[in-house]
Amino acid sequence: MTAYPRWKIAMVAIALALGIFLAVPNLFGEENALQLARDRAAVLEADRSSVERILQDKGVTRAARFSTRDA
Repeated sequence: MTAYPRWKIAMVAIALALGIFLAVPNLFGEENALQLARDRAAVLEADRSSVERILQDKGVTRAARFSTRDA
């Protein structure tokens, strides 16, 4: 039986683990998203409600709403 050096086995294991780690996001489905502000700019309630009204008029349903606010 051919013996391989331990460093080669370790390199293959690391490459395999890295490949699996990078492939994991492909197992989850894609969901459309709308970002109202960037760079932590404030979004006023009036802006948010007007965007929601426009989306409702277009027939776009909202699956979830996530907000990140500074404490």
